[in-house]
Amino acid sequence: MKAHRICFAIAAVLWVIMPAHSSAQLRKASDYFPLQIGNIWEYKPNPDFYPDRRVEIVGDTIISDTVRVYRASIRYLDDPAAGFGYNYYHFNRDSTVVYLDYDLPAKPYCGLPMIDTRRGVDSVWRYPLGDVMGYFAITDTGSASFFTHFRHWAEVHNVDPFQDSLVIQPGYEWRFVTDIGPVRDGINNLLYAKVNDVEYGTSLRVKQKNVSSKIPREPSLRIHPNPIRDQAVIEIETFYLQQVEISIFNLLGQSVRLLHGGSLPGGRHFLTWNGYDNNGKNLSKGVYFLVLRSQRTVKTLKILHL
Repeated sequence: MKAHRICFAIAAVLWVIMPAHSSAQLRKASDYFPLQIGNIWEYKPNPDFYPDRRVEIVGDTIISDTVRVYRASIRYLDDPAAGFGYNYYHFNRDSTVVYLDYDLPAKPYCGLPMIDTRRGVDSVWRYPLGDVMGYFAITDTGSASFFTHFRHWAEVHNVDPFQDSLVIQPGYEWRFVTDIGPVRDGINNLLYAKVNDVEYGTSLRVKQKNVSSKIPREPSLRIHPNPIRDQAVIEIETFYLQQVEISIFNLLGQSVRLLHGGSLPGGRHFLTWNGYDNNGKNLSKGVYFLVLRSQRTVKTLKILHL
């Protein structure tokens, strides 16, 4: 664990917040999240237990003859070999919505709408999360000094639309800045970006180290069966005594079940998961992520709960 690293602070940002729901009009979603091959965003999480993260647009493809889908690689900078996988983004016809998917979409305008600027602040959109619906809205907007320029920003939260007034749900947040992209993604805060060949901030890239064969190997992670119907067996193999956390996350990046938190000696270890969350409630059908975090690496497996 990075016990000696100080708490995160964004030195490059001086937020001079305008009043909530500023008179400044919302831009297009494409202005808040510019997508182009070669664009890079590097994030430092808070708390700093989690590894630094790098998102890079590495390719694009055309679906339905007209819609360009951008493929983004997700890498953890503390362990470049441990890849989270890929995200896929695309705009709607008038670039007022950015869609996120975890697989290449088969048709346009599907996936989670990360930001939707068609209807303004506090206007709710919904997205199916398994058997339930998630509700989202731009809850605030304004301007701030960011990377030496005054820029417009918009903040998106998971919300409860069934109250008298819009209520923000905890655990989910995106903050977008024009010409930059997401400067906050859940617990992750932007420290460096390269957008349309313009660099902002200081890169977090880890220099390649000469890895000695004497350095212990990191834990392995397997799950079977997958998809899961009733119960799955999770196999972890460790090569020395170390602290390990094993959790189930939903599509919003929220931890819904902690399976293990603490030390594991070297050897093979087995856990079971029956599809229930931390409160003993059966989780809805859908895609989840099995995440193993150790002091040196993060490993993630995509699982389908049926």
